Amino acid sequence: MTVQTTNRADLLNRARKGNRAVKNNAAHLPDLTSAVSGVAELADQLPDLDDVREIPEDDRSPLDETEARQRAVTESVIHAALAAGDAAIWVIGKALTVAAKGKFHRVDQGKTFDEYARAVTGKSPAHARRWMDGAPLALAVAAATSSTPPEGHVRPLRKIEKEIGTRPAVELYRSADKASEEGGRKVTGAVLVEIRKELPAELPEDTEEAVAVVREAARRVMAKAPAPADSSPNGEKTEGADEDRERNGEGDESSTPPPVRVSALVPASVAATLDEWAGYLSLGHRVPLDSSAVLAVAVELAVSNGAPSLQLLSERIEAQHAEHISRGVDRFEWRPSPRSKFVRTAERRLKGHPASKAWAPRCAVPAEGEEAAPCDELVIWKVDDEKRGTSFYCDKHLPAEDTPPGIWRD
Repeated sequence: MTVQTTNRADLLNRARKGNRAVKNNAAHLPDLTSAVSGVAELADQLPDLDDVREIPEDDRSPLDETEARQRAVTESVIHAALAAGDAAIWVIGKALTVAAKGKFHRVDQGKTFDEYARAVTGKSPAHARRWMDGAPLALAVAAATSSTPPEGHVRPLRKIEKEIGTRPAVELYRSADKASEEGGRKVTGAVLVEIRKELPAELPEDTEEAVAVVREAARRVMAKAPAPADSSPNGEKTEGADEDRERNGEGDESSTPPPVRVSALVPASVAATLDEWAGYLSLGHRVPLDSSAVLAVAVELAVSNGAPSLQLLSERIEAQHAEHISRGVDRFEWRPSPRSKFVRTAERRLKGHPASKAWAPRCAVPAEGEEAAPCDELVIWKVDDEKRGTSFYCDKHLPAEDTPPGIWRD
């Protein structure tokens, strides 16, 4: 079969030409089908799976000429696909900046920009804003190098840009990337920071002179021997771990603190599910995993997802402290203090609920002034205390002493 290799520069140039065409003719929207098929075409350039010889797991024989060619083509496709993915996130970031400036979301039933960004990207607002912040620099690097930096490179590079300026920062990355292609160290966020530390406290005022200083510093750092690779828990070297973390936007210019063991009690049903997942994942990935490893991954995902996960956790904690009576009705029971002999109960209902007809129709806190309107809060509380009797409140005016444990209050 005839195999065509893919050049990353060609891929990015086609994307840029397409972008200009859209700008020059506002009547034409981007063709999503073409955009997807353009990347999918990379798969067609891979060697036919039927032409690849299946090799036993323990075979360590050298590659023959055909296999060496197949490997070169396969890795070329991988690099091109990664480049396309890196370029895409910065295009999204620039697009979100355009949308934010035009406030295109203002007609979407009161949506905030963060809600709009989540709806169109599926990412957390914090993630979307990182893309917006890094897009100008990342696209400038792409234009200068035909190599789009991943998130984990752009984040430290943005900090460097603020210190030394855009042109020197772009040159710093360009020089590091070029040295890496010529056999130097791999470019990582930590290496970029190391180059920055190699620079003098103040660069020359002349831009060209500053660029020359940056270029020389990058050359020196990239020529150094790389630091020893990290080790996995089982002692195996994980040379590419930093690159993987940085490509996903998880890299950091400083060393990462060691993991901390956290213990937790979970319901038996949850533990059984974690064990089931661990068995399934261990079998599929062919690595030993237990329920604690699966729980750690789940927690890491929740934390990385930011505000949405926090909101879900808050709702779950509240549900653990409430007794759900019926739709729209929750009951809480607690002691005002650990030594208290009395139990306080509270019911939370929506105003207008059939079961709340006997409740006070308005907030227990009296409205001020003769023309003041009744409280329009939709949620009302009935609090029973053995000493004080029964009190009614709207959700807004529920006092701290009558707020059940587990209910969120700012």
